[in-house]
Amino acid sequence: MKSNLNFLRSILTEKGLKLTALADQLEITSQAISGWEKDGVIPTRRVAQIANLLNLSSQQVDRLMGVEPLHFSYRTKNGGHVSENQVSGRMKSRSEIIFDRFFGDLKKNTYDLKALNCNIGLAGEDFIKIANLIRKEFVIRGDAPMSDDDSFSILSKLNVKAFFMPFNQIKLNVAGEADQTAVLYSRDGSFSILVDSDRTIDEAHFDKLHEMIHIFFFEIRDQSKELEDLIDKICGELVYPKEYIIDTFFDGDETSRPSFNLKKVRLTFEQEYRNRRFIISPRGLARAMRDSELTTRNSDLYVFLYKELNEIFKQDTPSFSKFGRMNFSFQDRNAMIDFYKNHVENPQCINTYPLYEKLKSDFLSESLQPSDFADTFGMKLSDAMILKAIWRNEAKEKSE
Repeated sequence: MKSNLNFLRSILTEKGLKLTALADQLEITSQAISGWEKDGVIPTRRVAQIANLLNLSSQQVDRLMGVEPLHFSYRTKNGGHVSENQVSGRMKSRSEIIFDRFFGDLKKNTYDLKALNCNIGLAGEDFIKIANLIRKEFVIRGDAPMSDDDSFSILSKLNVKAFFMPFNQIKLNVAGEADQTAVLYSRDGSFSILVDSDRTIDEAHFDKLHEMIHIFFFEIRDQSKELEDLIDKICGELVYPKEYIIDTFFDGDETSRPSFNLKKVRLTFEQEYRNRRFIISPRGLARAMRDSELTTRNSDLYVFLYKELNEIFKQDTPSFSKFGRMNFSFQDRNAMIDFYKNHVENPQCINTYPLYEKLKSDFLSESLQPSDFADTFGMKLSDAMILKAIWRNEAKEKSE
């Protein structure tokens, strides 16, 4: 592979070294270095030696190997955007580790997005038009909220993986930094999405959609607060199409006044909540109505949805409070064993926890070392070794 020799020189300059000094440390001749410059290639084994000598990060190693560096950006609880340049070295390192453990086989997007990107660029700030362009491109109904099945269908066409994991458990939340709720990994036209499972169901759905839409803007706009706000509005329109809101809550007439009958609004919402697989929420609906100019922030309807009905749902609807059942400490190996038996390997949960299936498979096949397994969840190494032995015995008993 072509290697970035200029990048190597820049690293050496920062450390006050020259190529000749590096040759001495590697115990090779200056002629060998000249060969690298002539061929534009550094032998892989030499890259490994250089990485050890200079204590390089995985991204720096990728650059030396001529591989597109890994990039990532986070979405936070307050809807903000945090790039890799805005997080600490510790957080950056952790993000790379999690990527390597779960997304090492990142597949390139082969779907042609040129026409969609062009039309999105021409649509400017018209979030309703952009949402309709996305629906039309991927043949998604425009008169109903976009479901999980819809979003996974789009991601499948894009060759993009999207999974849920507890960020706190895998240490993708660092004390003193922004509360990350989703991360979009990208490398050379390939993408993967990881969403924090410690969210309400609708929040997790919204986070996943938000990161997916970033892919459509990846090459046409620079990251900014304005772009984040626009993508949030697009997400709102995808989950709550304006036409759907009018038909469902305004009896087909946007000039009607549902705020005069809040009891009816609540009953309608409760039915929709059950019918739409829990992907909608009172606050999300309130924001979508506001963005679509069907109500205002100070209206009785907005206040009722955003505050009163939201609090009622928090108290009365258990499934509204948190997504998934993985947000407890995995430091106890018994908790991990129970989690696998009751959820990961439960026939009713097929395809729900693929990253955990991969984690166990890699652990037992030796491609993931016990120390790495323990590090992922903050488990003691001794517990990880015992857990591995238990799982191996279980597998042996099943095969006999």
